[in-house]
Amino acid sequence: MAASEATTPLSPLLEVANLQKSFPVRRGLLGRPTATLKAVAGVSLQVFPGEIVGLVGESGSGKTTTGRCLLRLVEPSAGSIKFDGVDLMGLSARELRRFRRRMQIIFQDPYDSINERMTIGDLVGEALVIHGLAKGTARRDRILELLQQVGLRSEFADRYPHTLSGGQRQRVGIARALAAGPQFLVADEPVSALDLSVQAQILNLLLDIRDRLDVGMLFISHDLSVVRFIADRVLVMYLGKIVESAPAAALYERAAHPYTQALLSAAPLVGEGQSRQRIRLLGDLPSPVDPPSGCVFRTRCPKAIAECSAIEPPMRPVGPNHFAACIHLAAS
Repeated sequence: MAASEATTPLSPLLEVANLQKSFPVRRGLLGRPTATLKAVAGVSLQVFPGEIVGLVGESGSGKTTTGRCLLRLVEPSAGSIKFDGVDLMGLSARELRRFRRRMQIIFQDPYDSINERMTIGDLVGEALVIHGLAKGTARRDRILELLQQVGLRSEFADRYPHTLSGGQRQRVGIARALAAGPQFLVADEPVSALDLSVQAQILNLLLDIRDRLDVGMLFISHDLSVVRFIADRVLVMYLGKIVESAPAAALYERAAHPYTQALLSAAPLVGEGQSRQRIRLLGDLPSPVDPPSGCVFRTRCPKAIAECSAIEPPMRPVGPNHFAACIHLAAS
């Protein structure tokens, strides 16, 4: 069941152009850089208010680095990141702080991302103190309101994280992200560490938050079935690049890029009697230290031809708001 497609206004909440992030590769702890790892290699995307954009790909494709670069938790190497019309790349650390409350992240691991020594109330209310949004009774009331929004009773405010289940911890993480009243959320694999039954609850909670608060969201995941449930639009990432972008329904029904087709062929089908032919990829994901020339997917692509090693295909339209980067699309 895919999320219904959002009606998007003319102006995006977030607009990213040619985002790049490289890391030096050193030999030894104090050694000189010997190579460059290109984690994000020219990503462009938009997110509109009230829209959930899914970002999918294998581990090592650059999804998490992309999400953290958008919030400047990791400093990009190049590119433009405009939030509500303001280019975040041109802001100082002090100027950027004004935007922090409007852009928040929900982390993958609800165990590593929570300070075990703080009460749930203090964890959720930390942003209220940092941004000077509420104190005293008003702060306590806001904490209880946030816990209620994520499905936790008021008595959780005085409990410690070790008494909570994984799903409850993730609800705390969501409440903490919502505390400052953000307009944009990066949800980085927020259900991958949870049981299937709990995953559905958290996904429905995120959809409810989107509908009530009209927040835009970048939802990062390697699980295509999860993204199909929640996303309005889907971006497929491979080795630091976006290779396909489409409305969710169009992507799952008419995937155009060979990589997307292979990912979908491995995803489970819902319903009796359904089956599809599995497309098996060749080899392993190449190293981002030494990516292939031309099309980055060519070394594993079952449709690769000689020209793929020389030509880096641009994103081309294959349908309404549907784009893919493949040399075969240029010839069709």
